[in-house]
Amino acid sequence: MLDSPSENVLYMLRVLCSITTDYSMQICVLCLTDDPFDPPGHGRHGGSHRVMFDMGRHFVRRGATITYVCRRNSTDKATFEQLGARCRIHRIPVGPPERMPYYACAGLLDEMTEAVGATIDLTPGSFDCLVSYNWLSGEVAARLCPPSISHTHYVLTLGRAKRASGESKDKISDFWLACEDNVFAHARYVITGSTRERQDLLSLYPAVNPEKIFCIPPGVDLNVYGRRPRSADHLVRRASDRFSEGPNDAG
Repeated sequence: MLDSPSENVLYMLRVLCSITTDYSMQICVLCLTDDPFDPPGHGRHGGSHRVMFDMGRHFVRRGATITYVCRRNSTDKATFEQLGARCRIHRIPVGPPERMPYYACAGLLDEMTEAVGATIDLTPGSFDCLVSYNWLSGEVAARLCPPSISHTHYVLTLGRAKRASGESKDKISDFWLACEDNVFAHARYVITGSTRERQDLLSLYPAVNPEKIFCIPPGVDLNVYGRRPRSADHLVRRASDRFSEGPNDAG
């Protein structure tokens, strides 16, 4: 297992570069359900947008050029921003300009596909690889990405795993599951964030070629992050009292 963000990013870059060491590549990142520059806070689901942001930041530091494409979820945001010499973001104006749960974006799939195709150039030679996050972005990539551009899909959640845990068909639709099958068949590489997720992928999607699956956990800097305290109240109480938690007091 890789222990630091830099090690994980280097490994992912080698996967994207077909295990070479040339990182000066053009990468398109489809993250249509999340804006990678949104801050974490109230109403946000998980932290997937932070994964997208951090991976892109480390790619740029290694010499890659990143083009993000997401859905515009606020009228306060520009549809295009150039963020330094090697990073830019397109926010396609599809659906209401507000945050939507990822499963609610399924009805916008055809419109998003058309908008992405009209916004970025995916002809051969335009990008070295395309990275998709979440099944909706993966399906758009499968529809638009030509064979000359390597498609890597980063799994954020598995529909069949959610179904098995009791999620309803109202959220985890049959259409979602069919799109996942198409995405896994199209992608050259599939990346999971944990070994458990890789095991679920292999057991619940037996048609997926195991050789295209890479497990790359998000990097954690142990000099910055530690174990979470018992509760938020416990954290606030300790901070206000300037009390240092002992090694056996983190349960």
